[in-house]
Amino acid sequence: MVTKPNDPDLAADQWFMLQGSSHPVHDRLAVLLVEDDHTDATIVCARLRGLDWAQVFVEVAKSVAEARSAFQSGSFDAVLCDLNLRDCTGLETLETVLGFARDVPVIVLTRLDSRSSVARAFELGVQDWVHKDSLGAGDLERALRHSLVRHRALDRAVRERLRDPATGAATGTLLETRLEEAGARCRRSGLNLGLLMVELADPPRPGAMDSRRLAETVARRLRSCVREVDSVARLDESMFAVLVEDVQSVGMVAVIAERVRAVLSEPFRLEEATHTIESYVGGACADGSDSTHDVLATAEKALRHARREPTRVAVVGGSTESEEDLDLHLALKLNQFVLWYQPQVEVTTGELWGYEALLRWVHPRDGVRVPAAFLGRVLASDVLHQIGTWVTQEATSALVGTCIGGAEGAVIPRMSVNVHSRQLLEGGIEFSHVVDDVLERTGLSPQRLELELIDGAMILDSPSVVSQLQELRDRGVRIALDDFCSEQSSLACLARLPASTVKIDRSVVAGLPADPVSRAIVRGISTITGDLGIDVVCEGVETASQSEQLCEMGLTVHQGFLYAKPMPLEEIPTWRDGFRQVEEAPALSLRPREHPREGA
Repeated sequence: MVTKPNDPDLAADQWFMLQGSSHPVHDRLAVLLVEDDHTDATIVCARLRGLDWAQVFVEVAKSVAEARSAFQSGSFDAVLCDLNLRDCTGLETLETVLGFARDVPVIVLTRLDSRSSVARAFELGVQDWVHKDSLGAGDLERALRHSLVRHRALDRAVRERLRDPATGAATGTLLETRLEEAGARCRRSGLNLGLLMVELADPPRPGAMDSRRLAETVARRLRSCVREVDSVARLDESMFAVLVEDVQSVGMVAVIAERVRAVLSEPFRLEEATHTIESYVGGACADGSDSTHDVLATAEKALRHARREPTRVAVVGGSTESEEDLDLHLALKLNQFVLWYQPQVEVTTGELWGYEALLRWVHPRDGVRVPAAFLGRVLASDVLHQIGTWVTQEATSALVGTCIGGAEGAVIPRMSVNVHSRQLLEGGIEFSHVVDDVLERTGLSPQRLELELIDGAMILDSPSVVSQLQELRDRGVRIALDDFCSEQSSLACLARLPASTVKIDRSVVAGLPADPVSRAIVRGISTITGDLGIDVVCEGVETASQSEQLCEMGLTVHQGFLYAKPMPLEEIPTWRDGFRQVEEAPALSLRPREHPREGA
């Protein structure tokens, strides 16, 4: 029974147990009236009071939000809905109401007179359309009775096809319909939907457990994890699905997926024995732009990954993701990404100038992967910002630890962290917040953090990003230009970006000492940066002759295999303790060029 609403504007007898008094009652109905006009609501109640074939309980909702809340707390046999409400108007009202009142007949009450609107309303699934000016002619009563008859007849006819007989859950056919409708609502609302595939890890063997009662238990527990307006479906003996709407992010879908698996795994009694339900849960988060087939396919892909994951849960975003995209999400979740560190050495003194943090993927099948093997996929996926944030946090945490610093109390000048321009262009001010957060959390001096820009030319046409970098630079954070001289735009980047360091690309260093073009480029960089007071790091130094010529040109900070390969964090103390000036390196009498080092 629907409870009486607290509505001081209408008399109590208009809203509670309206019934015909002179005829026998053959039906008992709970009706939700979605109407914000007091006069129209009173007229509708008066007409319902005169029914000779039903006892009617009515609850009023003056907005779509109130109607949704009513459906979450009660059940109804029919909905009478005006199209113009305080929080929604026109067919959008109808589409929203049909979203949460999908299992009961909906009748439109309106003064709107439009053939196209009427046709569209019936396409959306309403049972009838009643003009308010004809309420007195009995149209409302006929519409309500005929709608209930048609709905119940239809329900009986399609129950077997749309409802699982054992659990009452939706079938795959009904799930696809609801998924399509949910996608349309997502496109209008700007929110996402989540689809979970739930597979029983150990289905009951014949005779071991009543399969019907097990299915009932699973369906009941799945319903307890979601709202009344969400959908639970049974696809086969061991496969269920859960459709949730109005989710904010992939993270919210992941929380629901974890809850589903936890609730299913709770022990329960059946046939005088205690049982547990182990399951795999794969989920997709979509924004409604993809087809129903694509969303289902993505959830199925995630389920395949869940079968391989220790937690037995995998949730991803975007239904167009490939197997590699799913691997990237799993790699983050399973902590398969690690940082290796390559030292940067001031070769004329043998002092450590800093470290560059380099991403590695410890793949369970392929072993350690370098960025060249997966960076392209990272840049094309939505996981870039998550990985970028993790790298910044991990590298700064390592820098303040004693392990990477060698002997306790040793001061490491700086840590260089790679930042792709896409992180700045798409992340906006959020990237600055990430930097501020890690500096505050670790207590690290800003001068010891260097952001190494990859593909810096991409941001030259974005004044907001350039300004953001300048603000970071003004706060003391160092900005480095990576792969310098590998592109024609390098000088433009130097002129327009607040650089404190440039890194000569390994392709230029590789030409030393024989290639005259490489020598000319390096000599020019030395002159320009020296005049500007900008530091230079030479990447890819692999031979003593390369190192010697660079030092002759005044470039004495080197990074390359001649001094150290990238190494895991735990190997750094051993490297530091055993580090000695390489015998083939230039004599220590060669001094570094003299110019101010900002933030050193």
